[in-house]
Amino acid sequence: MKKTMPLLVLSLLFLLLFTTCTHENDNQQVILNAVKDVDGNSYDAVSIGGQVWMKTNLRTKHFRDGSPIPEGGEDHWSQTKPYVYEPISDELGFVLDSKTYGLYYNWPVVADNRELCPKGWHVPSDSEWQELLDYVGSKNEFCVNNDPIAIAKALAAKEGWYSSPAE
Repeated sequence: MKKTMPLLVLSLLFLLLFTTCTHENDNQQVILNAVKDVDGNSYDAVSIGGQVWMKTNLRTKHFRDGSPIPEGGEDHWSQTKPYVYEPISDELGFVLDSKTYGLYYNWPVVADNRELCPKGWHVPSDSEWQELLDYVGSKNEFCVNNDPIAIAKALAAKEGWYSSPAE
């Protein structure tokens, strides 16, 4: 299990790339009800360094213009057609709630010109991700064991985690 934990953390960060939105900085730490998506879901945001990020993953099933995103599944996976996926369970069989954990989107949804994120927000670019990593990696309070590479825990939710079984 110890060998799979770094892979799990990297996978979680990778999923954030597809489901988190950002916009220009506000000078606040936590912004309650910062934005609503087209489906009426409300999201809090957090200011980290010079950026503002949604605190949770997206849960919308529609593009910004209101057009529906087709629901995918095991039979509907594509690198060219947009699909949204409901999280069902994780590697250990725990059922995941989309209200808590958000939805999964494939790349064609993220890249679609109908826009996934609410108005005024966007999927972060590689440079925005790097800016976040650089900022968090430069702050000891965000690093695990003072390691500027070990920052995933600092960005993770404070609740909803479960302990892995002892080996």
